[in-house]
Amino acid sequence: MERIYLFSNKVEEVSFAELVSQGKVKTTWGTDFDCVAESILKEGYDKAVVITDGWASMKKENLEALKKRKVKTLTILLSKSHKEPDCFKELGPTLKLKDAVI
Repeated sequence: MERIYLFSNKVEEVSFAELVSQGKVKTTWGTDFDCVAESILKEGYDKAVVITDGWASMKKENLEALKKRKVKTLTILLSKSHKEPDCFKELGPTLKLKDAVI
């Protein structure tokens, strides 16, 4: 099974059962894309799906490190009132949940 990570101001791993069946959420109630970038780089991932409301930013050096490693992302933007996060535009597409066809 794929790993599931939750992020706020730090990244926390959670099992599918904990998240879906038990509704378990680990959060600091903040939003920081730097912790996402640093986790992707540390774990050596080349792809990631980032689900967000878009209210965060990333340091230029973390973005450059992701680009250098050729990391590809799919960003899913949950809120129609928030703007697409600029920092992920160079890494892959953004899907606005309101535009998704299911």
